[in-house]
Amino acid sequence: MTPQGWVALVILVAAVVLLVKKWLPLELTALSIPVVLYLSGLLTESADCFSGFSNPAVLALGAVFVIGAGLREAGVTSVAAAGLERVAKGDETRLLLATMSMAAMVSAFLSNAATTAVMTPAVVALSRRTSIPPSRLLIPLAFATVLGGNLTQVSTASNVFLGDWSRDQGLTSVAFFDFAKAGLPITVAGILFMVLVGRRFLPTRSPDDRLRQVRLPEHVARSYDIPDTLFRMRIVQHSRVRGRTVAETGLRARYGLDLLAVMRRRKVGHEVLEATPDLVLASGDELYVEGSDEKAWEFAEEEIVQFGLAGPDEVSHLAGRGIVLGEVALPPRSRVAGQSVRQLDFRARNGLTVLALWRNGEIVREAFADTPLEVGDALLVSGPAEKLQGLAGDPDYMVLSDSPPREDLSRAPRAVACLALAVLPPVLWGTPLAFSALAASLLMIGTGCLSLAQAYRAIDWTVLFLLIGTIPLGLALEQHGVAKTVAEGLLEMTGPLGPMALMASLFVLAAGAAITMSNAAAASLIAPIALVAARQANLPEGPVLLAVAHGCSCAYVLPYHQWNLIVMGPGDYQPNDFLRVGIPHSIVVTVAALAALYFMTR
Repeated sequence: MTPQGWVALVILVAAVVLLVKKWLPLELTALSIPVVLYLSGLLTESADCFSGFSNPAVLALGAVFVIGAGLREAGVTSVAAAGLERVAKGDETRLLLATMSMAAMVSAFLSNAATTAVMTPAVVALSRRTSIPPSRLLIPLAFATVLGGNLTQVSTASNVFLGDWSRDQGLTSVAFFDFAKAGLPITVAGILFMVLVGRRFLPTRSPDDRLRQVRLPEHVARSYDIPDTLFRMRIVQHSRVRGRTVAETGLRARYGLDLLAVMRRRKVGHEVLEATPDLVLASGDELYVEGSDEKAWEFAEEEIVQFGLAGPDEVSHLAGRGIVLGEVALPPRSRVAGQSVRQLDFRARNGLTVLALWRNGEIVREAFADTPLEVGDALLVSGPAEKLQGLAGDPDYMVLSDSPPREDLSRAPRAVACLALAVLPPVLWGTPLAFSALAASLLMIGTGCLSLAQAYRAIDWTVLFLLIGTIPLGLALEQHGVAKTVAEGLLEMTGPLGPMALMASLFVLAAGAAITMSNAAAASLIAPIALVAARQANLPEGPVLLAVAHGCSCAYVLPYHQWNLIVMGPGDYQPNDFLRVGIPHSIVVTVAALAALYFMTR
C-alpha cells in the first residue's frame, strides 16, 4: 500500500471516530471529508472530490424519500395497516405473522424508519383492541421493516447506492429485483423465526404496568385514562382568582400545576371549557388541576379556593365531556427534536397538557419540561379530544391512539401510479433508477399527493450528506490501494475456507460498518473492496456485492437505530430487550443470507 493509502486509512479512521462519537454534527463531518481529501492531495481533481454531489445514487435516494412520503400522505400505508385486524382475528401468532408480512411488503418500497413510524400507531391501537400487549408486537414490527429492506433496490439507502454504483461499473448483475434473490429468503427466515421461536424472547408488559409508573390507578387508567394526581377545585365568591384569566392565576408559572379543564355551571347542566390562557374564571367554576398535592394545597390556601380530589364519578363525567389522555411520540426528522416542552410552549401551541415524558423504558421525573426531546420519546398528554386528533395531522408528532386522522384516500391511486413509474422502467427497460425515481417524485408533487414543503421535509438530509461525503473517500481508498490491500487480506485469511468464507467476511464487515455510520455510507466504502475481492477470487460479482448490500441492511440489533427508537417508548422496551431478541434473530438472518448467496454462486 502506498503512503497516500495510509493517509487515506487515517482519514477513514478519523471519520469513523467522529461519526460514532458525534463530537461534530454528522453532516459537518461528512461534508468535511472531500475538503480534507483535496487538501491532503489524495484527490487532486475537483470532479473526484465532489463526485458525491454528482453521483446518480444521491439523486435517486432523495427521490425515493419523496416517493415514500407521497405513499404515506396519500394513506396507502394506513390502508394496508388497517387490514391487519381482519386477518389476525385476535390471535397473537396470526397477528405477528400478518404484522411482519405487511411491514416487510411496505418496507420494500418505503424506508425502514418511515414504515415503522406509519404502522406503529395502527399496531398500538390494534394491541388495545385485542388485549395483546404492544411489547409483543412492536419489536417484530421494527425488525420486519429491516427485513423488507432487502427486497428491492428502492427499499433502503444502501441498495439504492449499490444498484446505481454497480451500473456505473458496467455490471448488470445487480438489477432492481436481484436484491430479492437473497432478500426473500432472508425475509421469510426472519419472519418465521420470530413467529415460531423469537416471540419467546419478547417481553410481556401490560400497558397498565406502564401507566401505574406514571401514578395512574389501574382502574382509572383502564376506564377513564385520567391521572390520580388530579384535583378538583371550586372557585367561591371570595376566591382571589375569580375574575382573572387562566394566565393571570399563575397556576403553571408559580405553582407548577397544569389546568386540564374548567367545568362551568349553566342553566341546564354543566359545560366543560378548554383551559385557554385568556379564559376568565368565574364564581362556581370547577378547576381540574394536575400536579403535586403539596402545590395543589398551597394554591388552594393562598387563592382561597375549595380543594378536593377528583373521584371516579367526577373523572367519568370529565372524560365523557371530551377530555382525553393520549400518547404522542416523536418520529424521525421531527423538527421538535432537541427542544424541550417548555421551549415548544406545548400547551399554548397545541391545547394539550404534557403530564409525563417516557424515554428508553423509563419515566423522566425530574424537570421533564426542560429536558430536550429526542426521536422515539413518548409524551403523555391530556386535553380536548379534538386537539389530540388535530395533533395527529402534524408530521412532527406521531399520535398513538385509536382514532387516526382522516386521510384523503382519493390520492392513493395517483400515489400508486407514481410508484409504478419509479419501479417499472428500471425493471422492464433498464432505465436508471435516478431518472425514473426523479420523474415519479416530481409527479407526486405535481399531482398533489404531497406538497413541496412536505417533499423537502421527507428527505433525510443527514443520510444524503453522509453518502455525498463518503463516496469520494471510497474513491480515494480505491485509487491508493487500500481497497486492494484489504481485499487481498480477506482473500488470504478466508482462502483455505472457500468462497463462502469470503462472502461471510464481507457480510460481517458491511454490517459492522453500517452500525458505525449510515448503511449507504457503509456500502460506498465496502463496495470497492468487495468488487476487487470478487475479481481476484474469480467469483461472480453480483452475489459478492449483494453480500455487502444485505450486510448493510441487516445491521439492526442495536436499540438506537431509528426504527428501534420509534417503538421503544410505545412498547415500553428496555435497551437490552432489543439485544435479547435481536442477537438470535441476526444469527438466523445471517445464515439465511449466506445460504441464499451460496446457491447464487453455483
